[in-house]
Amino acid sequence: MTTPSSEQEGLVRVLARGDVLALAFGAMIGWGWIVLTGTAIQSAGSLGAIVAFIIGGLAIVLVGLTYA
Repeated sequence: MTTPSSEQEGLVRVLARGDVLALAFGAMIGWGWIVLTGTAIQSAGSLGAIVAFIIGGLAIVLVGLTYA
């Protein structure tokens, strides 16, 4: 076996500043549905919230199909 050289030690920075900002923004949007679920149920009721989640899920499926 060979020993790793000094160039291979440590982590390599591969994400640029824009990549990190996009990842953070996506995380904020992604957690929004969890945080706002209680508000949606209070405003629309249980059935309204279920319908909203179904419509939102269908929209996400369409977005996902663009990447398939």
